[in-house]
Amino acid sequence: MYRNSLLPLLLAAAALGAGCASTVRIQSEPAGARIRWRGEGRASFRWKDAPAPAPVVLEDVYYGRISAYAVWPDGSQSRKTEVVLSNWGDPEPLVLRPDPSLPRIGAATAPASGPGARPSGYRSAPAFDKRSVQKGDALAELPPPKLELPPPSED
Repeated sequence: MYRNSLLPLLLAAAALGAGCASTVRIQSEPAGARIRWRGEGRASFRWKDAPAPAPVVLEDVYYGRISAYAVWPDGSQSRKTEVVLSNWGDPEPLVLRPDPSLPRIGAATAPASGPGARPSGYRSAPAFDKRSVQKGDALAELPPPKLELPPPSED
């Protein structure tokens, strides 16, 4: 008789301990922004793109908290917003708006032409490369790198 009364209690405890999935609704004003979101609480939770532009519904979210932000096609972005999720109900819809104090994503920071312009993908040479060290009018020759080899084994 004791075993029969303990079984429903164990099933109820397992159901509460397993957690529930939440449905998160995210909107953007203006609509059409790309939504990025991630679970909070561990460094291993990575940023994910929502399956479609805003407004979007994220179903079966198993985290206790999530963070989300929006990026619009013109490069403006919203602040990162955190939402606490509960087992007892879905959160209110999250509305993300552009924040003018944040830099535009993909906006050019260097001049596109002129004396300081560089082609896209340009990387400068390392500091002490043979091409960057000059001695008078001629390039200096740098010594070859020294390799530390282990002593030969006696077989």
